[in-house]
Amino acid sequence: MTKRNNTFSYLRALGALSIVFLHTFQYISENDNIRGTDKIISMIVRNEMMWAVPVFVMISGALLLEEKREISLKKLYSKYVLRVLVLLLAFNAIYDVLNVILGQEVWSMTTLKEWILGAFSGNKWRVLWYLYLLVAIYVMLPILRKLVKAFEDRDYIYLLLILLVFQVLLPEIGLLSGKGSGFYLLFYTIYPFYLFIGYALYNRKIRIPLWLLWVMAVAGTILELIITPYSMVHKNEYLFYMLSRYSGIVTIVQAVGIYGIALSTGAGKDNEEPVKDNEEPVKDIEESVQDNEEPVKDGLLSKLMLSVDSVTLGIYLVHYVFIIIINSIETFSPFKYGCWVVALLALGIFVVSWIICLILHSIPEIRRFI
Repeated sequence: MTKRNNTFSYLRALGALSIVFLHTFQYISENDNIRGTDKIISMIVRNEMMWAVPVFVMISGALLLEEKREISLKKLYSKYVLRVLVLLLAFNAIYDVLNVILGQEVWSMTTLKEWILGAFSGNKWRVLWYLYLLVAIYVMLPILRKLVKAFEDRDYIYLLLILLVFQVLLPEIGLLSGKGSGFYLLFYTIYPFYLFIGYALYNRKIRIPLWLLWVMAVAGTILELIITPYSMVHKNEYLFYMLSRYSGIVTIVQAVGIYGIALSTGAGKDNEEPVKDNEEPVKDIEESVQDNEEPVKDGLLSKLMLSVDSVTLGIYLVHYVFIIIINSIETFSPFKYGCWVVALLALGIFVVSWIICLILHSIPEIRRFI
């Protein structure tokens, strides 16, 4: 029997759950100004969940840079870019209005000006930074796709090496020395690295042995578990800052390991069944079924994860509404009851956000955006 490969869908579902846990622990701990063991546990949870965004970007690289995928400039701007800009404006406004309703801000014309400037600068609602990243990826996509078409396999190795050296190694040396580094690339962030390595691994342009991928994923996870409390107890700002960035070597190692292990289950050039790109408007996915064969039915867990995957972007945007509400309740401090309560709270926020997004997803006018 033939079955559509759901690897990317499962990764996105787990990534959405991880991001909700990351934000719940991070933003509630910041709002409650907690200290001691609870703060350490909160930072461990945050750092252990950092793999999710790089994996999302790697999946985008695998799908959006695919040579067989046709993306005209009209489609790029009328669907991809427009969709993200609408969501940026809508959720900046939703968060702002909610803040006023909850008494966290006082409405005035000055407030409106601050809202507009906040949406433009991206400085007010940090949780929305990923949407600004999507805009950056989309507007550069035609150029990046031309590069991919012109590349030979060895070019990927060179590109990924110089991105690692200039975006990771030299900045780390600069931080350790306290003097910084004067060297830089025209690609000034780590995200092109994730895009290209996501594409290169998916299409077997480069190959990393499975045993090494497991070492990377496990080592990254263990190092974050060890380094996080060490950096906080010993007030080592360098180590703490390293784990707080998506360009930190430990996060890179963990995320690439997790992504590569997932690909080893069947996703990739050698298994090219259609896979839904969750960053474009939802569309029907046609599964390849040979004559006289029926598609293999998904189990319950698979169906649940596919359901989550269908609304991952919506979950990312909606869950923060609940964090704003919780942080506005001055008499409620979740960490006072223990980190396990915060974990349950994060799980509850995830489930409720998922249900709300499924309801919104059933409305045609909203479905094309969330």
